[in-house]
Amino acid sequence: METKMCARKLGKIKRRCGFTQELYIDPVGLAGGLALWWCDSIALTVLYKSKNIIHVCIESTSMGLPKFLSLVYGPPKDRERRVVWELMKSLAATIKDSWLVVGDFNDLVSQAKKEGADQDP
Repeated sequence: METKMCARKLGKIKRRCGFTQELYIDPVGLAGGLALWWCDSIALTVLYKSKNIIHVCIESTSMGLPKFLSLVYGPPKDRERRVVWELMKSLAATIKDSWLVVGDFNDLVSQAKKEGADQDP
């Protein structure tokens, strides 16, 4: 999930929700961070992490879970977002099993849908 909260604050919420494991990428400035929570019953390996992507391999696929999971926070600026998409393409080239990609891609079908002053093409 994308978050503006730091790991310390998220830890309390994680415990209240019953999760035991976590991976956090703390927010920097106005940019959101990323958080991934899971239970001990799910074995996963973190394959890649950055301020924009958490990519994991899920070993417990008998539960009907995808083999790979990528959580994405797309940068609001087009140039930076393209870098994230190039990385996602390179990850895709290595995956030969089920893969779920979720997140806030900060990408619009049309600039007409964008709200706010910055209309970065």
